[in-house]
Amino acid sequence: MMESRNAMDNRNTLGDFYIFDIGLNMKLDSMQSVQLPMMEQREITYDKKYVFQNSERDQGDEPLSVEVSFENSASNNLELPLPSGILFLYEKDDLNSMRFIGRNSLTQLYKGGVAILDGGKAFDIIGKRRILNFDRQTNSEESTISLQILNSSDKSIKVKAVENIFGDWVIKESSSMYIKEDASTIYFPLEIEPGQSELITYTYKKEWK
Repeated sequence: MMESRNAMDNRNTLGDFYIFDIGLNMKLDSMQSVQLPMMEQREITYDKKYVFQNSERDQGDEPLSVEVSFENSASNNLELPLPSGILFLYEKDDLNSMRFIGRNSLTQLYKGGVAILDGGKAFDIIGKRRILNFDRQTNSEESTISLQILNSSDKSIKVKAVENIFGDWVIKESSSMYIKEDASTIYFPLEIEPGQSELITYTYKKEWK
């Protein structure tokens, strides 16, 4: 016999921690296991983008990583103290059937936080990176990079092309708008239509004593 209730609706605090009361009376046979719901099913929105991440000397062609993210907020029907655990990703196929696409380890997510999940590698989204020019002097270094993203899928996609540059650097010129994320990272936010590609070139320069 088992009686259960929603653990999220029966949570208490203990100092800096949460206690989730699952309210169970159960009898388990040897080697038996059960799965218990932490919350009722909820409709949330999520963001899906394709990530092409490289460092200064990288060259080559590779499929882009799929990144799925969601916000733990009231506007997204959440704002809950989500505990750490295993999270399974499913996606509907062309026949509207749910298909398993991967699993992630979710670290405990505070209210207002954003979960970023790895959705594997995309078959139809390819990134190509080339070093077009590299000039190193005694006290400086300058390099011109090209990034090409090919969308051979049948849908519009959002891409985040991330470039890691280390040391004391500046971007001399760029063919596309970029965002400086931190002292060693810039990224190019892109939207690419089906069957199209996007080409970016940029030049960075470093100087030292």
